[in-house]
Amino acid sequence: MTTYIPLNHIRLLLFTIIFFCSFSSASAEERVNNLSEELKNGNLDQAVRLSQNSNHYLAELIQRANRLKLYKEPTWTALVHYKPARFSGQISEVDGDDFFLSRQGKTEPKAELEATLAGFFSSKLIPPNKLTPQCRFVARYKWLSEKLDFDSKRLKVETCEQFQLYMKGLDPESITVIYPTAYPNGPSSMFGHTSLRVDKRGHNQKTRMLDYTFNFAAMIDNENSLSYAVKGLTGGFTGRYTILPYYMKLREYAQLENRDIWEYKLKLSESEIDFIVRHAYEIAPTYYDYYFFTENCSYHLLTLIETAMPEKGLSKEFNAWVIPIDTIKSMDNSGILQEATFQPSHRSVIEYRRAELNPMEDALVLDMTQDGLELHLDTLNSLPIERQAKVLDTLYGYLRYLKLKNAEALDTKITNQERKVLLRRSKLKIASAEINIPTPEIRPENGHNTARLELGYGDLNHRNFTRLGFRGAYHDLLDISEGYAQNYQLEFFNLRLRHYTDTKQLELEELRLIDIFSLAPRSSYFKDTSWRFSTGFKSITTEQWSYYMDGGAGYTKKTNFLKNSFLYAFIDGDLSFSPNYSNGHRLRIGPKLGILAEPTRRWKLHLYGQILTDTGSGNENTTILNLQQNIAFTKDNALRLEAKNSKSETLTEETQIILSLLHYF
Repeated sequence: MTTYIPLNHIRLLLFTIIFFCSFSSASAEERVNNLSEELKNGNLDQAVRLSQNSNHYLAELIQRANRLKLYKEPTWTALVHYKPARFSGQISEVDGDDFFLSRQGKTEPKAELEATLAGFFSSKLIPPNKLTPQCRFVARYKWLSEKLDFDSKRLKVETCEQFQLYMKGLDPESITVIYPTAYPNGPSSMFGHTSLRVDKRGHNQKTRMLDYTFNFAAMIDNENSLSYAVKGLTGGFTGRYTILPYYMKLREYAQLENRDIWEYKLKLSESEIDFIVRHAYEIAPTYYDYYFFTENCSYHLLTLIETAMPEKGLSKEFNAWVIPIDTIKSMDNSGILQEATFQPSHRSVIEYRRAELNPMEDALVLDMTQDGLELHLDTLNSLPIERQAKVLDTLYGYLRYLKLKNAEALDTKITNQERKVLLRRSKLKIASAEINIPTPEIRPENGHNTARLELGYGDLNHRNFTRLGFRGAYHDLLDISEGYAQNYQLEFFNLRLRHYTDTKQLELEELRLIDIFSLAPRSSYFKDTSWRFSTGFKSITTEQWSYYMDGGAGYTKKTNFLKNSFLYAFIDGDLSFSPNYSNGHRLRIGPKLGILAEPTRRWKLHLYGQILTDTGSGNENTTILNLQQNIAFTKDNALRLEAKNSKSETLTEETQIILSLLHYF
């Protein structure tokens, strides 16, 4: 039996289909139009929402990215600098709002990735450098385009002229880590520093000064010492990347701060170099909160390198504090350090030239420095031409040192006195002698580790005790000098506990929060002042402790009395606060004489004696004699012996002997 559908019913059905198809098409077209409007205005979170269930290419890219879970990829985590949040989730270490395209981007990797994809369709110029998202986030674009295989017909590729000029100027062939070593007489330089140099294609060792460096540092205005310390510890400074010519950083490190420099070429592929340089471009306009001990110069250079090799986790091991030398060790352990080059400081070069002069020539340099060249020409002319050249080379180097040392900024202008020396030197028509300062046998990354555990056994006036100790960082006078300077100490969080055999009690012996000791040798050329400072908590009796600050200043002389020895004389003192004192505090002051020596490569000793006068107890005197020795049997293991005698006019004489086993890690 055949069923016939009335013609009017067919017409009604066709009309309904056409009507709903037209409505659906209009709605889809309206959504796309609204999406395009949001992209045009840079409202990227809204654009992501509108892309859902649309036929826009953005919707397809977001779906593929989420299906691949790209927001969980280590590279994405490194690009946006996400770290685990305190309780749950993730948070970016970047603090500039301009670095995020999503309003939730600082804590939501998925939202930031989706907004980034939306941004690649937007022509809205975004702050602070007024670029489109494609041209602002060039590393993100490169990585996502490789992962999602962008269709250039559906997503227009922008030329990004500013970025092209940047890449053309750098033309990177390799990347080198620059590590200026610690400078003992400058507190801000004692930790050392790191930066990255981009080695331009075709340059050699002689033209490297024209290359550029990526440097991360705190933006510091004129701050007093207290404000400087407080802001540095609490994140009060803004930290930014800067891109500067290497010769400017070289002057700062080697000439102004007198720091020897190690250059470590990194083992990177061409694509890894390109990716690091791209990320430096997109991270440079923003900022971080700067912390001296954690988010500092070395840490954030690690996170920059990490974008190209996130699987190595270079920054993951640094949770409590970050010391520049430890980041070099981390890179070495990861196998990305290649050849190393040593660059001596300006001061090291002067010392080398001085060593080639006899006493009369050495004195002549000082006389010409003070009086000028003309007054001593007769004496200079009496020397053979080769000796005149050595004197003038030393004189010019020393004049430059004095000028830069006293300058508030880097000054490249030649003074009249320097010009006269150069003119006189040119008349000799002989080349300067080659400077062959030997490269240290032990590189910094091969020195002892910076954290330390201590287990000791001692006797105090016939009371036996066990000592337990932990030091957070990072080097003291008795630690072996391999990879470090011989004559300085910088320690943080040095905790010592002791357990007496007779009382079976565990007591606080001392907690040194910070301890700095700089034995800068004084000479006729370099008139440095040595100094020391420490602060923390110290035990007075079994149940009493004090907060103390002690320190002093004086002069140090490097001698050959013992091999590699430093004799010093200080005016020293300590100020302690405790209810155990009659006035709630105690102030003592007096002279201190000592010697630090390194008779063999792994044997160091420190002997000092001092007299401290208590200003509040009838000028009562306390005399102290202390002998310390440290013998390292491996790089990270040592034995230390301390014998100390302390005698005052009213208190019982104390004699203490401690033998400790030290392990560095």
